[in-house]
Amino acid sequence: MFKKKWPILIAFSVLICLAAFFYYLYSKSPTYNWSQNYNQSSGSPYGNELLFKLTKSLYPEKDFIKIEEPLRYNSDFNTLKSKNNIYFYSGYSFVPDQSTVSSLYDFIRKGNQVFIASNEVSEYFLDSMLRPELKSVNSSANALSQIQCMQYKLQLLHPGLKLNDTPIIKLKYLQTYIPMQAGYFSEEFFENQSLNNLDYDYYKIGNLELSDHEKYTNYIKIKVGEGWLHLYASPLVFTNYYLRKKDVFIYAQKVFLHLEPGNIYWHVNTFASEGVIDNEAKTNESPFEVLLSFRSFQYAWYSFLGAIILFSIFSFKRKQRSILVIGKNKNTSIEFAQTITKLYLADGNHKNIAEQKFRYFFNFIRTKFGINLKNNNTEDKTKLAYLSKVSLEKIDKILFNYTKMQSLPDTNKEELNESVILINEFYRNSR
Repeated sequence: MFKKKWPILIAFSVLICLAAFFYYLYSKSPTYNWSQNYNQSSGSPYGNELLFKLTKSLYPEKDFIKIEEPLRYNSDFNTLKSKNNIYFYSGYSFVPDQSTVSSLYDFIRKGNQVFIASNEVSEYFLDSMLRPELKSVNSSANALSQIQCMQYKLQLLHPGLKLNDTPIIKLKYLQTYIPMQAGYFSEEFFENQSLNNLDYDYYKIGNLELSDHEKYTNYIKIKVGEGWLHLYASPLVFTNYYLRKKDVFIYAQKVFLHLEPGNIYWHVNTFASEGVIDNEAKTNESPFEVLLSFRSFQYAWYSFLGAIILFSIFSFKRKQRSILVIGKNKNTSIEFAQTITKLYLADGNHKNIAEQKFRYFFNFIRTKFGINLKNNNTEDKTKLAYLSKVSLEKIDKILFNYTKMQSLPDTNKEELNESVILINEFYRNSR
């Protein structure tokens, strides 16, 4: 019995070893999400976990509040009376809805600060902040300019904040660096927002420099009411991948020196598109990959595969014989009659067949009409013709053939055939 099952045991052991090996490789080899997700709880290269911790520790004596819902639902934020509080947002794009813009407008006019680190900022937000009297249409169009590059250097303009080690920013995907979109504030931006003509105090604080030594402003702050609006166009700098580097960390600390100490309200991506990445780095995830990203679905899927493998191993052979299909019984009466007829014909005894045929015929007449036709009585024949609606001539012909058969020692084939035809015709035409 063991000899029959040893191939199954070997196969099962091999499968267990392979499963353990792949699980070891999976658990030991780290996997990263290389999309620009800007998630404060993500430790991926382009998450904001380190930035979240850095801003949380900026002012230890102040409060740090994380806002996960739209601002219109946060009554504490909307009823603030103190000044110098900081609204902080970091993401690929900043496209707030009308209620969020209204909350931020009231917030900044009271003497608070709004810090937006984003590649894209909607025109509607800036128009509502800087020119509320225009009653601009709610538009998601990007007010910042974009330039494609492979890398750029960062620098702050204030002489006292100059960096000895200039940070160099590249967009890395897996093992290679790819082109990226860098946001900046062009001269058209200042003209479109009428910053040069209105009574707004604004400062150009930082810039980025491309490999061809072209420089573009990437950080400005604008006086709005009694507060300040900080716009930073290079959020990639504050992701985990770069903040872990010393020169970028020092740069980030100097950037935040431009904020007045206060309570920080960190707003997670509730209204902006989360997980937006550059088109060059975009990867298509299948629904199967999304499911496997959850640990519970992983366990369920691997358990299902294991059950299928075990079933295939131990239930490969049927446990009982297949049930044969039993066909319906055939009616062989006709075949039997044909066989008997062939036997009689092969014997050549036509008279015997004729006698059998006439015997059945007379029995049929006696049973159905109550007439004994063997007597060849004229009165009985007339009565039968009346009851059966068969002509008297045909009845006489049948009885004539019967008398002829009885008187002769044998009957030939033609005489037998004639009698059979007359008798069958009587069966068909009788009532």
